[in-house]
Amino acid sequence: MLENSLPLPSPTRRFEEHEVADPARVASLNQRIPEKASLLTALQGRHFLSAWHLNRDLVMQLLRQATVFEQSPRPHPSTLAGQILINAFLEQPVNRTRFSFESAAYSLDANVMDVDQAPTGRTDDLGAMTELTEVFNSYGDAVVVRTPDAASFEAIVQDAHIPIINAGNGEIENPSQALVDLYTLFKWRPELMFPDVPEDKKIQVGVFGAPGHTRTVHSLLALMSFFPWAFSRVVVFGRVNQLFKPKQRERLEAAGLNIEITAEIYRKDTMVNCLLTELPNMDVLYSHLLRPLDLSKKEREMAVAALKPHAMVLNPAAHLREFGVLIDDSQHNGYFCQARGAVYVRMALLQAILAQ
Repeated sequence: MLENSLPLPSPTRRFEEHEVADPARVASLNQRIPEKASLLTALQGRHFLSAWHLNRDLVMQLLRQATVFEQSPRPHPSTLAGQILINAFLEQPVNRTRFSFESAAYSLDANVMDVDQAPTGRTDDLGAMTELTEVFNSYGDAVVVRTPDAASFEAIVQDAHIPIINAGNGEIENPSQALVDLYTLFKWRPELMFPDVPEDKKIQVGVFGAPGHTRTVHSLLALMSFFPWAFSRVVVFGRVNQLFKPKQRERLEAAGLNIEITAEIYRKDTMVNCLLTELPNMDVLYSHLLRPLDLSKKEREMAVAALKPHAMVLNPAAHLREFGVLIDDSQHNGYFCQARGAVYVRMALLQAILAQ
């Protein structure tokens, strides 16, 4: 390289990715969802605390608006000019959920104020949570909140005069992440949104993470239950039976999801044998941490080799490279596309809640 030359950014991505990363899929999803933007006014000025507070039509309109943003280059229309979004992530470390909310707010011309600890540094000090909420009420127009426990989150919600967006209330939920996950899934298979899916086109989803104790999984299954016809099976990989909170599984199954747990269907098998039996059936694998079940290196390699050729792996958190390195550069990697789409989904959510 000549000393006086300036290197250009790479015009292409270094990694191979799952076919969902094809940019044309954004336009395809947009075209499949009938525009009913007026439905989004139901979110205006409201808290967004749980995936269960949405419905099928609201989910589809939020995803459609995300496609509009993803197809439009910056700068986007200044729909939130002058408004202040508070990013209150009281659980460390800082993560990509926070980054994407910040990017989403700036993309809509809002201002962002970051808060990374309670006044006393302790989220179990509920008096401090009350004080912090009064600050939020006075200083911002909406606040994205993540806390390490449900009690501190509820203490903030009960005194909030401005909309609260749940980015993680302990182990309970992270509903905006579930929207991101569905956005990725439906970009790949938009026909799954509609109830006339042929039986042979339905998909099987494998989940790593206890739905009752993993907030991303909890919220994702809730949103999936609005589209039960899309999924022939949902297999939860785990060796214990108490993976759900009381009545959680019953609610999901009553909505139409067919849920199976490996601890029930493979009572005497090792987890490796469960994986090698079930992975060839899975169309989507969803893992909160991309290092499922503490497998050995050899077992991880066997698991990857067992994946269907077009299976998509999704991961809502920064993954541990011990497993991720095996599929970062592969046709199974859907999580880079998932991360890119997070900004547009959260733009749609912020606009619906804050736009006047």
